[in-house]
Amino acid sequence: MDLIIIFGIIFFIIGLAPLFIGMKYHKFRKLVLKTPTSKIWDLHNGLVEIYGEVEPSDEGTMVSPITQKECVYYKYKIQEYRSHGKGGSYVTISKGKAHRLFYLRDMTGFVLVDSRNAKIDIFNKYKITTSFFRNIPDSAIPFLEKNNIIYKSYLVGHKNMRFEEEVIMPYKKIYLLGSTKNRFNLERIPIKPGEAAALIQKGAYDEKYYMADATESQILSKYKIREYLGLVSAASIFLVGIAIIVSLVF
Repeated sequence: MDLIIIFGIIFFIIGLAPLFIGMKYHKFRKLVLKTPTSKIWDLHNGLVEIYGEVEPSDEGTMVSPITQKECVYYKYKIQEYRSHGKGGSYVTISKGKAHRLFYLRDMTGFVLVDSRNAKIDIFNKYKITTSFFRNIPDSAIPFLEKNNIIYKSYLVGHKNMRFEEEVIMPYKKIYLLGSTKNRFNLERIPIKPGEAAALIQKGAYDEKYYMADATESQILSKYKIREYLGLVSAASIFLVGIAIIVSLVF
């Protein structure tokens, strides 16, 4: 009987993880569905949903390290394949991210956006794995050399590496779910004509701050799949656990 109890506890604990993940995605989808899309001119304090075009603020733009794209946000990761024993694995040798304040614009006005502390969900990520048949991208070489990252190999010309990069570029459309703050006391960047007098950023007590380079329907579709996968995985684990316990009993 003790063995049955132990198996029951183990499968219950294992099943909780995908169940929790599935429920988290379900909660997020419900939040997106119930939050109406606002026009910037009609923004109110509190949680809002906006879909608009990115425009640089007075802070300007920057250049992403791997693809050398003009952007207001980037996140990158560089990995190198290293052998150990009879196998090997990819090890992260450099990673980082950077933000600039930017404006989000629709036909009614502008609002200032601080993307720090946001969950940024880039659907169109840049990913490349180098090999004997695929060279390191030329655009990444200046960054590698500037940061003393060794990419050349004595055997095949260059090392096996992985490059990943996410960017938010000017004049691309993004979806944003976050909280507006009154910014009449914000003097660093003046309000533009037609701009709502608000700043969007994550405060200490804000539960959700999310943005993506996708439409609302694409976001809902992505997280619906993840929700179902989590719930189905949890149900499968629970059923396997029940089947094993039943077989032990009988």
